Amino acid sequence: LPVSGTFGIQLRFCEPTVVVPSRASTIQVLVHGITYNTAYWDSDFKPEIYSYAHFASRKGYATLNLARLGYGLSDHPDPVNVVQYPLSATVIIELIKLARNGGVPGASGRAFNKVVYVGHSAGSIIGNGLVQQVPDLIDAAALTGFSHSVSDLDLVTLFGIQPAALNDPARFGNLSSDYLTTGNATNREISFYSAAGTFEPEALAYDEAHKDTTTTGEGLTTGVLQGVAPAYTGHVLSIAGDGDIVFCPESDCANLEKEQEFYPNAASFETAVVPSTGHSLNFHNSAPVFYNMIQDWLNRR
Repeated sequence: LPVSGTFGIQLRFCEPTVVVPSRASTIQVLVHGITYNTAYWDSDFKPEIYSYAHFASRKGYATLNLARLGYGLSDHPDPVNVVQYPLSATVIIELIKLARNGGVPGASGRAFNKVVYVGHSAGSIIGNGLVQQVPDLIDAAALTGFSHSVSDLDLVTLFGIQPAALNDPARFGNLSSDYLTTGNATNREISFYSAAGTFEPEALAYDEAHKDTTTTGEGLTTGVLQGVAPAYTGHVLSIAGDGDIVFCPESDCANLEKEQEFYPNAASFETAVVPSTGHSLNFHNSAPVFYNMIQDWLNRR
């Protein structure tokens, strides 16, 4: 069914703290996955280690970190018929158009002529949809914590999915039962983290305390945006942690090599596997290694 409306979207625009003239007209758009929000890319827990937004800023990049529709401080409309992946993609398309046309709040009317899309998990699914539907919208896509090969594990049980209002009434009590979240810290550790010792227990505790939701509508539309993008001619980086039990069903995430078939005409396609890291790449000890892998790719491309 057609969906239309006006929606409030939480944005955080950050100017770089280091001036690099060649990057002055480039913006990185940061898009989180399910049960996360803007804190995924910009954690205030040890941000010098776990904030990609801080890292990018130190490298001379402006960033636009957003809470997808139904997340964070963005609006929370109907979680079945409205908060679905196609509409989320459309909202982000409009935000990127704003960035290209000088309409980002806080950017003083500056237009960005280069856009790097950096997604995580469901944010990468949406990125795949963007390069499929609007192939000339972005110049480069770092699709992290994602592949078209998905584990055959019972993820609903593994994640401990339940209505968010029941899980944490203090935070989510005003949401309908089709807004969902993970069960507890143990569910997140098993699902999103690698072996003990690869992450700080405090990082997991922060993750659990700041977790967000997903919706039934997103669950019903997961596959809609995962097709081939034959018209996309920008650059693609496919990157995941070697301990990602969701999107790395093959040993050492060897399945990432198959991702190139979905971007057959990309200017370049690269893969990278982050060692000793699970699905939530930003909250492992290896986060700085992960960030530098993205930066090395940007330097090459």
